[in-house]
Amino acid sequence: MEKNELLKKALNLPEKPGVYTYYDKNGKVIYVGKAKNLKNRVTTYFQSGRNAKTERLMKTAANFEIIVTETELQALLTECSLIKQHNPFFNIKLKDSKGYPYIRVKKTPLGPSVEVSHTRKADGGKIFGPYAFRHHATLLCELLKKTFRLADCASKKVFPKKVCLEYHIGRCAGFCENKVSEEKTDRIYSEICAILDGKTDEICEKTKKEMFEAADRLDFETAAILRDKAEALETVKKRQKPLVVRNTNADYIACVESEEVGVS
Repeated sequence: MEKNELLKKALNLPEKPGVYTYYDKNGKVIYVGKAKNLKNRVTTYFQSGRNAKTERLMKTAANFEIIVTETELQALLTECSLIKQHNPFFNIKLKDSKGYPYIRVKKTPLGPSVEVSHTRKADGGKIFGPYAFRHHATLLCELLKKTFRLADCASKKVFPKKVCLEYHIGRCAGFCENKVSEEKTDRIYSEICAILDGKTDEICEKTKKEMFEAADRLDFETAAILRDKAEALETVKKRQKPLVVRNTNADYIACVESEEVGVS
């Protein structure tokens, strides 16, 4: 396709978020990009003053196609998926990245460990994800550590010689000194897994019930700890940012069509 034809095609694009894919004369994907406004973004490739990379891309490009999405986030995820699939020559970012982050939960001698992982290997624990952004996964891990007062040294596999400052200021439950029973440790591990599995509401309601029971027993210290845990769980719930918001099980079918055939 001639460059003036490509420009005409670009000028007719919708002003919506989406992903655009450039092909060479052999139909090979050479570049994948995302845009908040497809028309505005793609037409910039035909303007003067382009950098050397864009100049070479446009000399190689013979055609482009688009995928319209509802949101910028969907465009980002679609872009990343297509780059992983096609490994385009002109894409620098994402092509060699480690992909979407996961969260790994493991049992260790120092209590449960929660950490961000870029592989799906459970490595003796359980894996959850993937998450759209690394900083969301990292923040969620930090919130879970704070909520359940996990040992910071658990993920580092370092055995402290004595109870550290984290314990004395109330940020660690004291797993290294056996101040948490095996039964409670297993319960914490199960609750963390349940939260990452989308059952935050159930754990939060259970915590509030235990808080009221402790208050009825006049055990106000325990009630205060459970109150703080319930408040932290509400924060965790807000920060989970699920990509699929409907609380239902579903099967998804991808469809591709051309002028002659449709495939699903």
